[in-house]
Amino acid sequence: MGPRCRFWSDPTPKHTYSFLLENFAAEEALAIAVRVEYRLAVLWETEQEEMRGRYDKHTVIEISVEEMAEASKAFDNVPPGRSDIPAEQYVIDLLTRFPADQAWWTAHRVKKEIEAWCRWKAPAHQSG
Repeated sequence: MGPRCRFWSDPTPKHTYSFLLENFAAEEALAIAVRVEYRLAVLWETEQEEMRGRYDKHTVIEISVEEMAEASKAFDNVPPGRSDIPAEQYVIDLLTRFPADQAWWTAHRVKKEIEAWCRWKAPAHQSG
């Protein structure tokens, strides 16, 4: 089992996902998740580059250039005022108890799950 698979055994991702969808409209929950993912991605990317500079051999979850670009683009597309800053900080506080790579990866997975939820809840799926 690789490092990207082990986090769903911890209750934090499920709690984070539930907290966002139970307390915010889907679009706002997604905006919060996007902003949290980006903020943690920036922190992890910086730390990852420092580790590379030291030739650090620890096993980590690498953030790729494509993943960073995706997070940045999504962050840039969040309309001003759409997110909830205290909720962002709450989620960041939950996730930063993990090492930086795990915090980012968990935020990334939570964002992907909320995106899937939003697609499922889209009007096309509500007829029936």
